[in-house]
Amino acid sequence: MTPKRQELMDLAETVPESELTSAIAALRVLSPALVADDDWPPDWFGAIESVDGPVAERADEWLAQGFGRV
Repeated sequence: MTPKRQELMDLAETVPESELTSAIAALRVLSPALVADDDWPPDWFGAIESVDGPVAERADEWLAQGFGRV
């Protein structure tokens, strides 16, 4: 563990119980790797519609035909 991370851990141990909620919220802002479950699925998820049935079932067929190639 790096000295800076150890200092962060030491500081976290000193945060009063009554301030933990705001301390956690402040750290979440700095940690984009943590994504809340309510952020999934994204708004665009499932945006593709097809008259030929479910898109996922035909993905291999479309890729074999060259879909997505430049």
